[in-house]
Amino acid sequence: MRFAILAPAVAISALLCPLTAWADTLAIDSAPSAITVYPRGALVTRTTTVTLPQSTHDLVLADLPQYVDPARISVRLAGAQLQSVSFRDRNQPPAPDQVSARITAARDAVKAAQVTLDALDDRIALAQIAVQAAKAQADFLTALGTSETLPADVDTLRDLSQMIGDQTLAAGQSAQTARTSMRLLNAEREDRVKDLNDAQAALDALLTADQDRTRLTLTATAAQAGAATLEVSYQVDSALWYPVYDLRLTTGDTPTLKMERGAEVAQNSGEDWRDVALTLATVQPSGQTRPSEIYPELRRVEDREDPQPRMRSEAALGATADMALPAPVMEAPTVAMTMLDGPSVQYAFPRPVSVANGADDVRIALDSVDFTPDVFARAVPLQDDVAYRMARLTNTTGEQLLGSGFATAFVDGQMVGQFDFAPVAAGEKVDLAFGPIQTLRLNRVRLNRNEADRGILSRSSEIVEATRIDIENTGDRAWRVELIDRVPITEQADLEIDWTAQPAPTVTGHNDRRGILMWDMALAAGEDASVTLNVEMNWSEGKVLR
Repeated sequence: MRFAILAPAVAISALLCPLTAWADTLAIDSAPSAITVYPRGALVTRTTTVTLPQSTHDLVLADLPQYVDPARISVRLAGAQLQSVSFRDRNQPPAPDQVSARITAARDAVKAAQVTLDALDDRIALAQIAVQAAKAQADFLTALGTSETLPADVDTLRDLSQMIGDQTLAAGQSAQTARTSMRLLNAEREDRVKDLNDAQAALDALLTADQDRTRLTLTATAAQAGAATLEVSYQVDSALWYPVYDLRLTTGDTPTLKMERGAEVAQNSGEDWRDVALTLATVQPSGQTRPSEIYPELRRVEDREDPQPRMRSEAALGATADMALPAPVMEAPTVAMTMLDGPSVQYAFPRPVSVANGADDVRIALDSVDFTPDVFARAVPLQDDVAYRMARLTNTTGEQLLGSGFATAFVDGQMVGQFDFAPVAAGEKVDLAFGPIQTLRLNRVRLNRNEADRGILSRSSEIVEATRIDIENTGDRAWRVELIDRVPITEQADLEIDWTAQPAPTVTGHNDRRGILMWDMALAAGEDASVTLNVEMNWSEGKVLR
């Protein structure tokens, strides 16, 4: 059920009076004028000015989207006293025709194309009738020439034969003329059908908004005649925007990185946004707006129970089906939290923007940011056979770089790939990948492995293994390489792991991950390098290594 929305300033006595009994009804033309789009949803604002005579009036906006929530509509009126606001999305009275001139012209074009096509079809039908009539005449003359009741007089037969021949020829010529006309008309019909389809497509492009609308009626009193400014704002859910990035890395002695930021905007709100003032906001109004609650943590101790034998048969399981189960331990409720890193950022566009309902995905350029990156190679020989070009940069923009699922990487003008871009806080460092370096070849080979029982599960009590990692620079430029590999780790006293590396790694526990090693090395053009890893694992007899 829909309820009327009452303006906050409405007096109780005014609400009790039948204001509409003497109110004039004025149809208000309005359209979206300013839009703020969030990552999910949008705030739509319509602003219009109307001249009101001195009295009470019903101001009718009959073209709001059908699925606007009345609880999410805000109405402001300057220059008159707003008494009440009512909302109706069904069983509406007839509204004045507010079709634009462009839609009217497009509909007229469709009608004209249809009339032309219908007239052409009529001509084709007449030509078809002429072919059928000529065939009927020829069939009759043929039947007449074979009739058994022909006269026996020679002169009469000669005249009849001449007549049949002349008429048959005339009928054949008429049929051929009609068939030629049909062929030409059918060829022209293809053009007329295309004209109709083009006219209909042009009309459909204008009719992207939903045809079902919602009616908003405002009762307002003007103390004196004059202009009043009406602002109606409402929230819609079917709208979104997301960032898109072009990351352009220029190599050389002094590498540069240009981040071209754009935004993709789409909406299915039920109405077109034409030439609106568009603002993109990074805040999410539908997200969490208050801090989470925490609850007392209840702990308790109980008598230690003797271990029960594990039941392995259906019979044993069935035997305990009626036994009372222990009450579950209730944990403190968990509340999901939406994390918003950094302050909200808004992008306001200086020029009007149009986004059609359910039809357009509009990409808008935001700006570009220049960085001075540290370009190096990252090698992961455990997984890859080549190294990858990396660019390390610090976010010096003073704002968060928003996450995006649509980032395209370019190196010296050539596209090398697309990837997901994770959010980067102001002042934070980030490593971006820019494709493989085919001249940095990797090889990881196990030199030996000494164990009693090979396979996924090892039942011996010792493993000794040696691994060599090779990296070769076959190109004509030097690279700084971050070589990353790993050694096994343990958290059990029964398992001892010792390892050595030659040369020693630059960093152990790379990126705060235990067992991850990193060697920072310089590799000149045509040079190669190797790293040797030795790992020894020992564990108690009778244990299984997994």
